[in-house]
Amino acid sequence: MVVHCAGVWTEGNLADVSEVNLSAHILTVVSGSVAIARGAVRAFGGNAGHYIQIAAASAKSGYPDTALNTLAKRALDGLHEGLTRELRGADIRLTTIYPDNISASNSPDVEAGTAMTYADVAEAVMFAVRAPKTVDVEEIVLTSRKTGRWE
Repeated sequence: MVVHCAGVWTEGNLADVSEVNLSAHILTVVSGSVAIARGAVRAFGGNAGHYIQIAAASAKSGYPDTALNTLAKRALDGLHEGLTRELRGADIRLTTIYPDNISASNSPDVEAGTAMTYADVAEAVMFAVRAPKTVDVEEIVLTSRKTGRWE
């Protein structure tokens, strides 16, 4: 099993993000995720495996974020769709988890119900891992209790 968290978040509107930060963001999230996914599939070498990538809810319609963050996370959504097709018939399971706001367990956002914890995301990973072998948990979208689509 390989679990990959493709994560940086860059603050600011697209027009305001520096060229250096823009390039670093795309390189980290998109290129980094492609490299990890490729390496994982190669490492499985035709054997059974489970590749889990942690993306972000901003990859899905209706979850607000900046243009750069949305672009990068939607690229991960495309990676998921493409790998699903490529791995059809192989004994490799693929799950992408799309969490919304995440914060430390003792943060005011968690207390207010506007963020989930890292442990919550880990629980979703374990849910996918523990799924029956006859079931593919392809996608899990997580939102905190008081946020979600179009907030």
